[in-house]
Amino acid sequence: MRAGLRVLFVCHCYRENNSTIRIYDLAKMKRRRNPYYGKIKHPITIRIEDGSLVYFKTLAEEYEMPYQSLINMYLRDCAQKRKKPRTKWEP
Repeated sequence: MRAGLRVLFVCHCYRENNSTIRIYDLAKMKRRRNPYYGKIKHPITIRIEDGSLVYFKTLAEEYEMPYQSLINMYLRDCAQKRKKPRTKWEP
């Protein structure tokens, strides 16, 4: 942490049924690297044909997940498996 920079953590606790209230002091907590660092997603604009978009939206509905996440999963799978698209389509 930079000199002079302090973090204030405010937590509102409510006691029900005589339960214990837990208080955390962030100054005493052990630092660790953000596990999601490096997995940041970048917003882009892409043109997709209607049929392809309908396909992914329908499939995403079946899996009960956002269609953009499904497209991202598919693209990540292609990249990990080093799949290459067919560049010669039949008429």
